[in-house]
Amino acid sequence: LNSIILVSSVTGANFQVDLFLLLVSAFQDDKLACCSRQKGMSENKNRNNIQAAEMEELKELEQELLSLRRMRSSLHAVECMVGCLKQNVLLAIKNGNTLADLNQGWDIFFTGKK
Repeated sequence: LNSIILVSSVTGANFQVDLFLLLVSAFQDDKLACCSRQKGMSENKNRNNIQAAEMEELKELEQELLSLRRMRSSLHAVECMVGCLKQNVLLAIKNGNTLADLNQGWDIFFTGKK
């Protein structure tokens, strides 16, 4: 617009040529400004896409971390259960031997044979 206002004050034989060149120049400037805005918008869009991808990756990593923590907790619980099972088996073996001795003692008591 500034270029067009300046043209209106120009007088002389080359007025139409100057006006045409000035309008072409203004159009190119607008076109360049438009391209620059589009480029800036494109760069912003790319930056936004990158940020969105990074946020998505961060969410996925947080989900994986949460899953790994749950798995670790589950494995710890299984480890505790295995420890309890081992103790129960050892107690059963000990009690089995004790019961065998007790049964043998009762057998001797009732039969009188060793």
